[in-house]
Formats: sequence, C-alpha cells, structure tokens
Amino acid sequence: MEKLRLKVGDYELEVEGEQAFIEKHLAAFDQRIASFVAGKEQFGETPRKTVQRTDNRSLSPAEFYKQKRPDGGTKTLVVLGSYLRDYRGQATFRRSDINTICEEVRIKHIHAQYYTLAVQQGLLMEAEGGGLSVTLTGDELVERMGRGSEGQAVGAAS
Repeated sequence: MEKLRLKVGDYELEVEGEQAFIEKHLAAFDQRIASFVAGKEQFGETPRKTVQRTDNRSLSPAEFYKQKRPDGGTKTLVVLGSYLRDYRGQATFRRSDINTICEEVRIKHIHAQYYTLAVQQGLLMEAEGGGLSVTLTGDELVERMGRGSEGQAVGAAS
C-alpha cells in the first residue's frame, strides 16, 4: 500500500492505495491542473493568496487572525496553521509552533482537544514526522472566513 500527497499551488491531491490506483488519480490530477492553469492564464485570474496590507508588507499573524475572525478553537487552529503555511512557508507545524503564534496574536493557547477535532473533521491531517498540515477542506473553511457570511457546515463542532 502506497500513499501520495501532492500540492501544486492551490491544488492538492492525497491518495492512498495500490500503485495503479495512485497513478490513475495522479493522471486525472495532472489533467485537472493543466485545464485550471490554462483557464487562469487565459482569463488573467490572480492567485487567491494575495491579501496584503496597503504598504506592501504581508499581514502579521494578528492582522490575519482579525481578518478571518474564527469562532472557536478548531477554526482558530486551522486559521493559524494556514497563516504558518501561507505567510511563513511552514507546510507542516507542531503544537509548539501554534503556541508561539498564539502568543504573537495575544490569544490563549489552543487546547489539545481541538487538534483531535480538526483532524477528525478533515481540516488538518497528520504529516510524517509527527507534524500537522492544513487540508484542502481546511483551506476552503479559512477562505470562507472573514467574508461576512461564513459557512457553518464544515467545522460546526468547533
């Protein structure tokens, strides 16, 4: 049994199974990426991670947190994990990384139960080496936050 996790820009593939099964899904992923990339270039769309301050510096953790306004421990955890990945280049993180960023934002540390809930809800996944990373579902949740009408379906038990 093999496992593959691949992330290309905003696109993510995670598949587990026999080699032929993985290759089939990888080929479909490649085709899908090619069509999306071609469509974005054709219509001139910009990448979705372009939110910045007006003085051309990237957002601080506190600004990002305030912009997203997470309501609950699970959502807060996913928001902070997304910040680490998107603004600090940390694809995987540990609890100590989240605790450090909690101190920067000046919020209390995230309770251990929220890590378990986030993994169970598919918002985070355990990475090799004991770290965690934000899933595509977690990305979608964070993207919906701070727009005024946040979706409650994913992460409702935060």
